[in-house]
Amino acid sequence: MIAADTMTGDVVEALAAGGFFRLRGVLVGTVAFQTYSGLLGVRLPMAAILTGDANIAQDHAVSCEVEDSLPPILDLLQGIDPSFRAVPHRSDAAASSTFQTRAATG
Repeated sequence: MIAADTMTGDVVEALAAGGFFRLRGVLVGTVAFQTYSGLLGVRLPMAAILTGDANIAQDHAVSCEVEDSLPPILDLLQGIDPSFRAVPHRSDAAASSTFQTRAATG
């Protein structure tokens, strides 16, 4: 199995410590796909493809229903690397669903 890079591991660990998975958040995309071979006990084609990002999903209704919430994601990420910043969404500059480090921007 291919090990996650240090930054990906740190991001997943920070999300876990912040309660992301406890509130039913899930990993999706490449990081999740890379875990499937270990869970299934098979080698999957293309498991070595790395996109350099981690995709996550969460249903905020769960947090509301149990009256709990996460700290701001940006705060969790800046605890790993202070250069993390929110990337404005194309259709609404006040919203963001993407975060990147200085290293990712070049």
